[in-house]
Amino acid sequence: NVVVDGATVTVPILNKSGSSPTLEIDTTQLPEATNYGFTWSDFSSRTISSVGVDGTNVVLTLSATPTGTMTIGYAYTGIGNTNYTDPYVGGTVNTPGAWGNIRDGRDTASRIQEGASLRNFLSTFNVTL
Repeated sequence: NVVVDGATVTVPILNKSGSSPTLEIDTTQLPEATNYGFTWSDFSSRTISSVGVDGTNVVLTLSATPTGTMTIGYAYTGIGNTNYTDPYVGGTVNTPGAWGNIRDGRDTASRIQEGASLRNFLSTFNVTL
């Protein structure tokens, strides 16, 4: 369950990756999304001041204590098209729509693409609290 304590929002993530249960912020495999992909809304229009990870939790700090109905989203709404240089493809790639930068710490090497790792990125969600 998501915990809201003042302006701090803690989102526990069930991570079943086995050997790497901790979460990481990855801006190498994907370009940095605004707030690493997280969105927030409430009656008082609070904004996200920072996003961090602590073990298997994502911790959001809001601009102030939220009020009313609260909604948290991840990789649910996007900013449209973003071009970035992909470190594995070696060229410019277009990323349309929504994405996020939270993944597990798994670092299993790809058998197909040399130098690439198989990582599990957090799935999209949009939840009203």
